[in-house]
Amino acid sequence: MNLQTHHSLSARSAFTLPEVLIATALGVLVFTGTMAFMAYAGKSLSGAATQTFLNQQAGTGMELVLSRVRFATGISTDVAQNTLTLGFDDNYGTDGSDDDGKPYNDVDHQELFQFQNGDGDDNTIADNVLVYIPSAATTNTLLRSVRKLPGTPVFALTNLSTVVINLGVADAYADDWRQSVELQLIAVPRNRTSTTNIVSILP
Repeated sequence: MNLQTHHSLSARSAFTLPEVLIATALGVLVFTGTMAFMAYAGKSLSGAATQTFLNQQAGTGMELVLSRVRFATGISTDVAQNTLTLGFDDNYGTDGSDDDGKPYNDVDHQELFQFQNGDGDDNTIADNVLVYIPSAATTNTLLRSVRKLPGTPVFALTNLSTVVINLGVADAYADDWRQSVELQLIAVPRNRTSTTNIVSILP
């Protein structure tokens, strides 16, 4: 009689086939949910890190553009409005280049900010850059993966001396949902002539 009781207890302590299948299915479900959560969290962290990097990169680049515009004595753009040319007075104590009796508004040297595309197509942003050319022998890349904003030039002039800057910086990495930054800024030189001190509605 003791042997029968022992056999009965052993049979009750084992898993049946349906129980094993249910436990396996639940384990697979939990594992799949965990992997999906980790993948989503990884994309979110990657996107947040990329967005922070783009914000810092764009902010640093635009800070340089704004600072150079503020000290410029001459401003112009090319026909395509992809290049901003700034003139600077190297010596505020002498009236050198234009002999107009004003020592503070000469253009002794020029610097350029230029939107460039590597393949001739503005829409392929992977090879688009914004460069800073302080001299004929030096070209510095400020921003990579630059894109034009729809219907707006990169550099435009209004009020005869106010620079309007429109561009975007994008991340081509699709796995973190392609982060991007859009920049629309206005820069006004401090050393402008009195004839440009007018008021109008900016675009």
